[in-house]
Amino acid sequence: LAIIEAMANGKAIIASDVVGNKDCVRNGENGYLLPLDADAYADKIIQLVNDKELRTSMEKKSRALFLEEFFIENRIKYLQNQY
Repeated sequence: LAIIEAMANGKAIIASDVVGNKDCVRNGENGYLLPLDADAYADKIIQLVNDKELRTSMEKKSRALFLEEFFIENRIKYLQNQY
């Protein structure tokens, strides 16, 4: 849930490339999915710290993705339409 909470708060995400995270993070759009490699994490953290435009873009996309796919009221509407 930490990733969904970060998205709700409009944060760019840097996460491991595993099943649950792939449901939340669109690699290169609202954050990065990375292998378990400390250097890869360090590189992306530094990139986001230094590139405010990229970070802001990812933050906006995270919030939009949260509202579209994870906000409870939208999920309820989606499920009602499915059934």
